[in-house]
Amino acid sequence: MSLWNDPVFSKEYVERNSVMCQEHKDVLYDFFNSLDKDISILELGCNIGLKLEYLKELGFKDLSGLELNFEVTKKAKERNHEIKFIHGVIEEFKPENLFDLVFTSETLIYISPEKIETIAQKIQNMTKKYIFGKEFYSDSPVKFKHRSENLEFWSNDYKNMFKNMKTIRETKIKNPNGMIEQAYLLSK
Repeated sequence: MSLWNDPVFSKEYVERNSVMCQEHKDVLYDFFNSLDKDISILELGCNIGLKLEYLKELGFKDLSGLELNFEVTKKAKERNHEIKFIHGVIEEFKPENLFDLVFTSETLIYISPEKIETIAQKIQNMTKKYIFGKEFYSDSPVKFKHRSENLEFWSNDYKNMFKNMKTIRETKIKNPNGMIEQAYLLSK
């Protein structure tokens, strides 16, 4: 069983991430508020959907989220019936239609450097126009241990994994733990 589907880990992860901090809201507002509210948006690794719920508050209507943990997906569906939540993994996900914008927020960090370029290409193939990301940044892959000894994550230059995309906006933020996070909005 994957750690992400372990009931104890899942419960602790959801509890730790059950409230969206103001910094996340500020970044989403800065990057999304000027976009057309009628675009279709997919979040990959949406957890219980807090970022999608905030985008709904900003006026976006066509919102979907992909989450690999079945129990977390159920909880997301219970919390908000106006957002389409899908249980699945990025590697196997085949959307019926392309989305206007696909985004990740602290999701790509859990994908190993050996697989990240393939996943980035898959994400690029899911979008008609935009990719947004907010991920831990470093010039090259740096491995870290998560709270659990069984889970690793990487900082990296994720923005530059997406080929032939135009940077609309980019910013780097130092988080309370001293790590640099890179937020970016790209366009085809």
